[in-house]
This record gives sequence, C-alpha cells and structure tokens, in this order.
Amino acid sequence: METKIAIEKIVSAMNEMREKENINPKIYIGKTTDFNFSKERHEEDGYPILLRVAIGTPEQIADLEAELIERFKNDKTWTIDNENGGSAGNTEANQIYICLDSTSPSDELCEWDEKLFLGSDFPLDLSK
Repeated sequence: METKIAIEKIVSAMNEMREKENINPKIYIGKTTDFNFSKERHEEDGYPILLRVAIGTPEQIADLEAELIERFKNDKTWTIDNENGGSAGNTEANQIYICLDSTSPSDELCEWDEKLFLGSDFPLDLSK
C-alpha cells in the first residue's frame, strides 16, 4: 500500500473515530518492534489508549511516521504531542501506532483496540 493512501485511510479513520466517540484527544505518533512494551511506557505518560495503525518494513514505517506527524501537525484541529518530525529512535520498528491521551472520557475506551476504534482494515499492512 502506498504511503499516501495509508495516510488518507488513517487520517479519515481518526477523524471518524473522534466524531463518533465525541472526543478530542491529544495524540502521540510512534513506532515500535514491541507493541506491548510501548503500550506500558505510554500508559505511564498519560496515554492509556494505543492504536496500532500500520505494519510494514522499517523503511515503510519510518516514512509513514514522518508523514503522519507532519500531516497531523498541519491539521490545526488536532493536538499532537510529538516534538520532532519522526523517524528518530528505533530503526528496526515494523509497527506504527497512535496514542490517545487520558482526557479521552471513559475507561471502557482503554479496552478497545484499533479494529473497534478505527475499523476492520486496521492495522494496515503496508506490504500489500
């Protein structure tokens, strides 16, 4: 899947989720090789919800991370907590995720995964 198509699918799903759930969370975009470790680390930082949005090669994930961060930073309707433009850190990362902050209104949301939140296409497989 092309990066541009993946970005449009992710942004569209995030906008639909925000409207449907009536939430406006601060987000953080990251990449990892160990989703469970990342989930625990971000929960401690006030991001109880992690949505795995795509899987792919490290190169695909690095490109997608940088472009997603730029896209969400340029969209002034979102608050994004990323300080840099992405592609730093884990060069072997094969997954990209979006965290939702703890201002999201309900504990039950913390039990949801990306398929329930964003749809059955998630996480997107960039190799297809």
